[in-house]
Amino acid sequence: KEKIDKQKKLILSKLGGDNLNTYKKYNLKEIQNSIENNQVMVSYFFDPENLYIILLSNNNFEIKKIRKKNKVIEDLITKIRGSLNLNNKGIINKFDISNSNKLYNLIIEPIENKIQSKSELIIIPHKSLNSLPFEILLKNDTKNKAKFDYTNLNWFGKKFAISYYPSIYSYFELKSLPNNKSTFSFVGLGDPKFKEDKIQLSKKMDINKVMLRGIADPDEIRKLSELPETRDELKFIAEIFKDNSKLYLGNEFTEDKIKSIDLSKFKFISFATHAVIANQIENIGEPGLILTPPVKANKNNDGILTVSEIERLNLNSDIVILSACNTASEDGSPNANGLSGLTSAFFQAGTKSMLVTHWDVETNSAVYLTTKTFEKLKNMKNLSIALQKTKNEMMDNIETSHPLFWAPFVLIGNLT
Repeated sequence: KEKIDKQKKLILSKLGGDNLNTYKKYNLKEIQNSIENNQVMVSYFFDPENLYIILLSNNNFEIKKIRKKNKVIEDLITKIRGSLNLNNKGIINKFDISNSNKLYNLIIEPIENKIQSKSELIIIPHKSLNSLPFEILLKNDTKNKAKFDYTNLNWFGKKFAISYYPSIYSYFELKSLPNNKSTFSFVGLGDPKFKEDKIQLSKKMDINKVMLRGIADPDEIRKLSELPETRDELKFIAEIFKDNSKLYLGNEFTEDKIKSIDLSKFKFISFATHAVIANQIENIGEPGLILTPPVKANKNNDGILTVSEIERLNLNSDIVILSACNTASEDGSPNANGLSGLTSAFFQAGTKSMLVTHWDVETNSAVYLTTKTFEKLKNMKNLSIALQKTKNEMMDNIETSHPLFWAPFVLIGNLT
C-alpha cells in the first residue's frame, strides 16, 4: 500500500506541476468524482526514456508505460505538421495519413479499449504533444480514394469532443470558476492597421528589431502584413449576438483603447491579430499580441500587448478566442511552448476557457468554425461538444475535409 501511495503521489505531482501541492489539495477520489460518466481524463508525461499515459475516469485509475522517448513523438509530429500547410506552389499538401496513424498507435491504441465507451476526453499533453491537435489522429492507415477527399477517414475527433488542460491543477481551478451570468455579450478586437504613406514597406521586417529596450518599434510593426479578413470574421461573430456585441477594429484596435475598456462585462472575447510567440524574438522575454501601433511608442502604448500586460487585464469571460495566432515555428517544426505564455496570461486575467489555433486558419474556415460553434453553444451549453459538431460538419464536406481547414482550433478548458 505504501508503494502504491508513493506512486500515486508521484503521478499526481506530474499531473499538477513540479511539486506535490496538487496531491495535497486534491485526493484521487476527489479527482474521480469531478469526472462525468461520459468523460475520461488522459494525461501524458515524458521522462528521459519513456512516455507514461495516466488514465482517470470516475471509476478507474491506470498507468501505462510506453518505451518511447519524446524525440520519437516529436519527429512524427514534425512530419504531420509539414502536411498541414501549402507547398511552394501555393497548393495544399497531401495530409500525412501514415504518420498520423503511427502516432495514434503510440499514444491512443494502448488505452483504446478504456475510452471507447466515452464521448468526451479531457487531455493533459506534455512536451511535443502540446504541438498537435489530437483530433487529427487516425486509427487506420487508409488511403483516401480521391487525392483531397478526406471525408471517410476515421478521425479521432469524429468520435470524441476534446478539451485540453495544462495540468490537473488547472482543470480543478477552471472547473471551480463560475460562468459569467450576463446575457450573451461579445467583444471583437482585431484588424490592426500598419501601413502609412511615409513608411517604406518594401523591405522585409526584421522580427528581432521589433523590440528595442523593452519597447516595441512601431516602424518595424508597420512592416507586418495587414489582416483585413479578421474584420469580416469578427463582424460575422458579432452578428450572432446582435446588440449585445461591440467591435474595436483598425485604428480603434490600440493598446490604449484595450486598456481603457471594461472587459469584465463581456462573456465572449475574440482577438484576431498577429502573435509574437515565445522564443520568436531574441530581444524580448515574453510573447504578446500585435495591435495597431502608435505614431510614437511609449512604455504603456507601443503596439504590442505583452503577457505581463494581459495578466493585468480584468476579465470575467467564459472564453477568449485567439484566432490569428499559431504555434508553428518558421520551419514548420513543433513549438510546444509557442502560445503557452499567452494562454497562461489570459487565464491569469480571469477567463474560464480559451479557443486557440495551432496554425494560421483559412479565412472562410475561421468564420465557419467560430460562428457555427457559437450558434450551437446557445442550445447545448457545452463548448467542446459544440466545437466537435462544427468540425464534424467540415470533415464531412469534401471542400473542407482536409484537416488544414477544420483542425487548427483547439479548446483549452471548457464551458459547460
